[in-house]
Amino acid sequence: MNITIKNFGPVRDFTINLNKDFHLLVGKNNIGKSYAITAVYLIVKSFQEMSSHSNPFGFRHQFLYDDTLSPDGIQETTEELSALAKKLKPREEVDIKNYVLKDVKNTFEAIFLQRLKNSFANTFTSLDNLRNRYSNETPSITIDYNGMEFEIIINDERFEIKKFNINKDFFLKRIKQNRDPNFNGNKYTLYYCEGKESEFINAYIHFILFQFVIGFINGFSSIINSVHYLPASRSGLYQALSAFGQIIAELSKNRSFLSKKIELPGISEPVSDYFIRLSDIRVQKKSFEDKEINKIAKEIEEKILKGRVEFNSQTKQLMFYPIETNLKLELSSTSSMVSELAPIVSYLRYVLTENAKRTRRRANSKVRPACNLIMIEEPEAHLHPEIQLLLTEIFSKLVNQNVKLVITSHSNYIFNKVNNLIMSDTLSVNRVSSGVFKSTKTGSVLHQLEVNELGVEDNNFNDATSALFDEKMKIISKLNNKENACD
Repeated sequence: MNITIKNFGPVRDFTINLNKDFHLLVGKNNIGKSYAITAVYLIVKSFQEMSSHSNPFGFRHQFLYDDTLSPDGIQETTEELSALAKKLKPREEVDIKNYVLKDVKNTFEAIFLQRLKNSFANTFTSLDNLRNRYSNETPSITIDYNGMEFEIIINDERFEIKKFNINKDFFLKRIKQNRDPNFNGNKYTLYYCEGKESEFINAYIHFILFQFVIGFINGFSSIINSVHYLPASRSGLYQALSAFGQIIAELSKNRSFLSKKIELPGISEPVSDYFIRLSDIRVQKKSFEDKEINKIAKEIEEKILKGRVEFNSQTKQLMFYPIETNLKLELSSTSSMVSELAPIVSYLRYVLTENAKRTRRRANSKVRPACNLIMIEEPEAHLHPEIQLLLTEIFSKLVNQNVKLVITSHSNYIFNKVNNLIMSDTLSVNRVSSGVFKSTKTGSVLHQLEVNELGVEDNNFNDATSALFDEKMKIISKLNNKENACD
């Protein structure tokens, strides 16, 4: 599955292939890395919500009785197709792809776009902020999956599907005896039998609904089971929001003494989701102790943190227990390294293990279960280079535990460690994707970096490294000249 974002704020062009399992995105500060993956998070989350709340029978009822589901109404389409079929000779067929595209497109607009619009409005303050900062061009999202591609444009705070295509052929054939639709490769044939109009209408609705709408949603969910976003400054955000609830409670108790209106700051949807998931943990040791993902969390604790991270169900807070001590510390009392990594450990231990239970496959199944997609901004924050290398190696183990990982980073140490992991075949070259954001006059563009058996092409850190080396050589040259002058 490919998601392409164009003309979003500072981002001119960005594409991510979610079939890959390990994504490393690099680039300078304030270039659009966070903006791009935030948009991807909201898109994937919207599909996940459709999957978890979709009711095929409820949708079917709407198609039959609610003409407002789409502008033209699917009932109107079946009436037109019935009239068209009556003009056909027996066993004659006619291309009906335009009808199918219209109804599938309208259905996606009805059940998906409002959900997506709400998420973007909750995150970016105003939809006007989505326009390209440099060219003022209209933002667009293109989703390409399983032979279906649609482009969503955002214009004047309106979300609409501008282009839509299914890479298949659709025909209607008139026959004398009723039969079910036929699927032959990329050719789909619907049958119309005179006197069986109601059966044809039901077959068409079922065809549109189950084959392409719910089929698309369920197919998407078979790849990605859940999506998570761990923002930069995750420790500060978590601690601030933890205290925020207590502040609101105190203000509520003393509201009669307040003389001025208090405006609460807006919180983006990814940050809100991040805090809610860490605050709504259900601690059941049996549910996570023996999970492989929890073993990775323990490895971070043992090799890096030198202590244990636990969630206190009563205070709803993350606590840290340093090894060989009797101390019990709130994150605000720990080092920056511990406070930044503790939320990651907790996500692996409590959140992802719960998702793993829901995607457990049968022992004899050859189908890969749906993955958990987790996005982590700047995992290297506050970490010594040696710790960055160790953390990257531990992260690489997640891809073998049904986790897709997206990392944004400014660290040359992480970049080079990923190269070594690829060269040693610890990370399979086929599972890795890497890109660098480059500035242009019309916004930043993600350039995909070549990934092969020797690692990832270095197209981000070379300039800074070369400049630093050149500066050093000039300084040495000046020092040598001074020594020679003194002689």
